[in-house]
Amino acid sequence: MLIFNEGQLHKILIEFFDCYHRIRPHNSLTDDSPDDREIGDDMEKKIVAFPILGGWHHHYTRQAA
Repeated sequence: MLIFNEGQLHKILIEFFDCYHRIRPHNSLTDDSPDDREIGDDMEKKIVAFPILGGWHHHYTRQAA
C-alpha cells in the first residue's frame, strides 16, 4: 500500500482501527472484538464480503434480510 499524503494516511488509519476494534477477533477475548459486535445465527442467509482498506482485507458476514 502506497501512502501519498497525510490525509490519505489518516483515512487509512481510521478504517484500520475501526476494523481492529469492531470486527477483528482477538484470541485474548475468546475470539470477540473489543467493541461488542452482533453475531447472527441465521445459517440460511448468503455470506457476503465487505472490502476493508481498499480490498487488502475483507470482512465476511451474513447478508441482512
